[in-house]
Parts: sequence; structure tokens; C-alpha cells
Amino acid sequence: RGVVSVYPGHGSKGPANAEQTTRRLPHPIPACIIVSFYRQPELVPPLFRSLLAIRRELKLAKTRVLFINDSPEDAALARELRACSEARDELALDVWTNERNLGFLGSVNRALEACVARREDAILLNSDTIVFPGAIKELRAVAYTDPLIGFVSPRSNNATICTLPASSGNALLTPEEGYRRFREASAALPRVSYAPTAVGFCLHIKWPLLSELGLFDPLYGRGYNEENDLIMRANRSGYRAALANWAFVWHEGETSFSKSRETRDVLEERNARILGERYPEYAGLVAEYLSSPEYRAEALLDGLRTDDAGKRGIAFDFTSFGTYHNGTFEAGKRLLAAASRAWPANLRIQVLMGVEAWQFHEREGLPGVTRVEPAAEQR
Repeated sequence: RGVVSVYPGHGSKGPANAEQTTRRLPHPIPACIIVSFYRQPELVPPLFRSLLAIRRELKLAKTRVLFINDSPEDAALARELRACSEARDELALDVWTNERNLGFLGSVNRALEACVARREDAILLNSDTIVFPGAIKELRAVAYTDPLIGFVSPRSNNATICTLPASSGNALLTPEEGYRRFREASAALPRVSYAPTAVGFCLHIKWPLLSELGLFDPLYGRGYNEENDLIMRANRSGYRAALANWAFVWHEGETSFSKSRETRDVLEERNARILGERYPEYAGLVAEYLSSPEYRAEALLDGLRTDDAGKRGIAFDFTSFGTYHNGTFEAGKRLLAAASRAWPANLRIQVLMGVEAWQFHEREGLPGVTRVEPAAEQR
């Protein structure tokens, strides 16, 4: 149905540069990126610069931007938002200032009401994010690959089930390094993955769902799990959530609520209880997804990462080898020798093996093969 973009420079698929893909999206629905800021003026410039850099992509995707000042008494935040408005160039940017603090849900629901009235899709974006080229275009395209997709999130360095590669260390990566690792891993994935939910750090929502099913429930207070509630509500009506595997948005994490009156743990505990009481199927769906072959395969993609020399590591687990001979050890040694001869030069072959067994089985001197102490902490 319509146009399917193929991004150059990423094998046969995946994100490259949005400026290289100029064909229009196969749908006429406009969209609005909604960002609510609560204090923390230092978050404004990096996010604004990332959006300004993709203004042409946003224009082609019929997407405007709305910044909301939810702490009107914060003079520094007001200055940063005013500077954005003055420097917006061709970026379609509006800035709203609430008369008083409405909280995240109050601010976002007000903007979502405007989206419904204007018949616009909504893209919720956390204030501690950086949007990379191609992400919004791909996010919007994925949303319209299936009429029953109601919600789409991109991949990220730090966003629970959206994290790619799914490594605990990715939260500490710089935006550039996070994007590099994402590109390596995403080349192995299909364009779309279906999931039991999406993640609110960056969430595309089709406007008919908001018109039909309502907005975020104010019962969730200052945030957390409000998007899961809305997605579960839509799920019971047949809509689905999806992940756009070729779109990347960097997420710092744990900053959006860091200035709030309530701590993250208190918010999560209270709101998780509300969600579980309303949608008892939620926990089971998430558990099933996390144990699925697809998700477990994603967790292995971190192994595709290359080192500074452009090589990928392959580890042979010979930790069971002892200082004696048997058929299993002989088969392993032959396989290792064959790999040393025949495998490509861009692979780094390592053997997890104790030093005594290594010397007993005379593995020293195999070209391109190194021993790693089984107790070593390296991954």
C-alpha cells in the first residue's frame, strides 16, 4: 500500500540520511511533535538543535513541533524556549506557556485535544531526547504500514523494550555512539516488530484513536504507565503497538521527572498498581514478549558490535576442556583449527579456556586465535 522507502547506505534496509530519501509519505495525515518541559532549561538546546537539523524531513512528513512550558515561573526555561522560537528558521514550531503548572499529563492532554481538533497524529517526545535523521519519517511510515497499528515507538539507547542493542550499558552512551551501535544491530532486524506496548519517551499515536478512545487518564497523576493504560485500552479494541526498528531517538533517561515533587519509585509503584488492576493481562503479555525467541535474539545483537579495528568477536567456549583427551575435545580442536584457516579476516577468534588446558592441547600459535581467561569480565 503506497510507497515503501529503502534507505541507502545500510545494506538493503535501515536508516541513513533523511535528506537522501525525498519521496513523500504514503498518507496525507499531518502530525504534531509534542514536548512538555518542566524546569531543566539545559534540556532545550540539544533537543531543539536535533529537530532544527531535520526540518526538511519534518516538512516532508507534514510534521510540526509544539514546545510546552509547564513551569511558567522558570525564567531560564522561558529564555531558552524564546531563543528556539527566534531561531526556528523553516521549522514549524509553536511554543505554549501554561498559566500554571499542569503536570505532564495535564500539559500533554491539552495538546492532544488540539491534535484531535486538527485531525493530526501526535508524536509524544520526552524533553531529554535527541532525534536522529530519518527517525520521524520512518516512525510515521511504519505507523501506516498496517491500519491496526495505533502506536509506534522508535529504537533507542535507553528505553526498556525499545533499547537496541539490549545492553545495560547503553544508557551511558553518548548520542553518537548509541546511534552507531544501533545502526550495526538494526541491520539484522525487519522494519517492524510488534510488541505488547510502546514506550512514552517517543510515541506516535494516530489521532482517530484519541478521538475514539479518549486521552491519557489523569488518574496517573504526574506520569508513568499512562501510555500503557491507553495502549491496553486500544488493544482491547483490536489496535496494536509496534516498534520502528530503523528509527533511532537517543534518550538520556531519568531526567524528565527528576525535578518533580514525587520520586520515580513512588510514581511507578502507585501507577503500576492502577494499571494491573485495570488490565490484568498486561503483565502476562509483557512477560511473554520478553521470553519470546525474537526478543531473546535481539539481546544477542550486541555481539555484532565491532571493535576499533572493525572486527567482530567470536568466542569458543572451551571452559570444559581438561588436561586429557577425549572425542569431544578433539572435535572442538578441529573446529577451531578450521575456523582459524577459513573464516574471514574481519573476525576476531577468542577461546574461553584455562591456561593449563590451553598448553596441554597445544592451541598456541593458531593464526588469529587468542585465549581468554574464563573468569575475565569482558563480554
